Formats: sequence, structure tokens, C-alpha cells
Amino acid sequence: MKLSVKVENDRYQIASLPTNLTRLVSMNCKGGNLRIFQNLKSLTLFINENLVGKLKLPLSLVYLKIHFNDDMSPSLFHSLSTLKRLQTLIVNNIKQVEYTFPVDATVFSRNIKILQLKNIATSISSIYDCEELTQLKYLELRLTEAGETFHHISFTYPSSLKTLIIHFQLSFTDLEYVLSGCVEGNLKHLELYSRTNTSQMDYFDQKRWCKLFERFQNLTKCRIQLQQRGRRGVYNSVCRGFAQELKRIKELKEKWNMECFWSCPGYHGVTIYVQISANL
Repeated sequence: MKLSVKVENDRYQIASLPTNLTRLVSMNCKGGNLRIFQNLKSLTLFINENLVGKLKLPLSLVYLKIHFNDDMSPSLFHSLSTLKRLQTLIVNNIKQVEYTFPVDATVFSRNIKILQLKNIATSISSIYDCEELTQLKYLELRLTEAGETFHHISFTYPSSLKTLIIHFQLSFTDLEYVLSGCVEGNLKHLELYSRTNTSQMDYFDQKRWCKLFERFQNLTKCRIQLQQRGRRGVYNSVCRGFAQELKRIKELKEKWNMECFWSCPGYHGVTIYVQISANL
């Protein structure tokens, strides 16, 4: 029998709930032992402040969604590593945080199919460890900047991966490497988002974009939004030339709806704001 409950005030209300719950939504979680709910399959937690006590999650969980307003407690990582049946994990921090969330089989169940980490920095080296998550179908990450040894290790995403969403501040070379691990033909949904205050000239190369898109001919959905900025002069000329090339190349214009916009606020403005977008 399915039994669902939503509680507004955590500890005292939870203590009075029936232990045969299958679904629980806690609007103000402050920690505690939730393993009393041995049949719990779905759990949604809103953690509005630091946990008061150690958080122990039910081992029966298949679906877990956590919303944070602050830094995550170290006890959470240990709790996640005990959830061997977990198939869906969604972790969302209301404010963007800079600590690094590990992504590997020591933290996540090997049965994980959906993994979304929103507004949470993930080491770019974590993509190597995704190979171990062999059931993964949906992956959303915000990657940190690449290190010097980043390109020295080959890797492959699980062949089961259908959806890949990446938030990043990488060079085009780094992005190509991140996407090189995709098994050609398997990926159906790709989203790329970047916002940086530096100019990255290698993105204004239509030939590299054509080559990149050649690998993803089986996509049914693609959304790309890249924002950067630079100064007038060479940067402005390169940006303008790239925008003109996008209108000329049929593949980029008609199939991928790729465009490049720029603006220079102020009568004597020197800063150029650029957005590159694509939609399939």
C-alpha cells in the first residue's frame, strides 16, 4: 500500500508518523534518523539551515531529492554512500556554492539512473568516474575549470547515457574533450550553458562547431547558451565575422539554428557582451 505524507515542521511531526510510509516530503529537515521508515521509496527534503543532528537516510530509497539553502553537511556524503538501491538523485542548492561535490561509485549507488547536481560545483575530473555508473541515463553537472592534466586521461560515458546537461566555464578545447566521452549515436538530449567574464576566442570557429555537431546527428533536443565578454577591437571583429559565417553555413543555420549576438552598452562603451546560442 502506498502511503504519502508531507510535513512542514520536521522532528516532532516525523516522530509521530507511521513507519510504513512509502513517500515523504519534509519541508524543514534538521537531520535525524529517517531509517525508521524501512519501506520509504521516495524522499524529498528541504534543508533551510545547518543540520542539527546526523542525517540517516532509509536504505530502501529509490528516489531522493534535496534542496539546500546553505553548505551541505559532511554526513550527507556518508548517507548517500549507503543507498545501494537509489536510482534518482537530485541535489539543488538555492545559492551557487563553491565546494566540490564528488561524483563516483563510492558516493553513489551503481544503480543510479538520474543524477542532477544543480548550482553545485563538481570537479571536472569527476567525468572520469561516471564510467562506473553503468546504469546512468540522465546527467546534469556544473563543472569547475580544467586543470593542467585534464586532457591526459581517456574516458567514456556509460553507453546508457541519453541526456547530458553541463554548466561550465571552459575553453572550446576543454569542452570538446568533455564531450569526446559520449558514445556516438546514443546521446539524444544535449544542453550546454556557460557564462564567463573573459573572452574565449576559440568559440568563434564555425569549422570546429560543424565538426562537433557531426558527432551528434542523432540528437532530438539540443540547447546551447554561451555568454562571454571582451573588449572592442580584434574581439569585436572576430565576433562579427563569426556571426556572418553562421548565416552562410546551411547546416549551422537551418538545422541547429545557431546564432551569435553581441552588444556594447554606452555611447563610448568598450566592453562587448556576446551570446552564442543553438536550438534543435
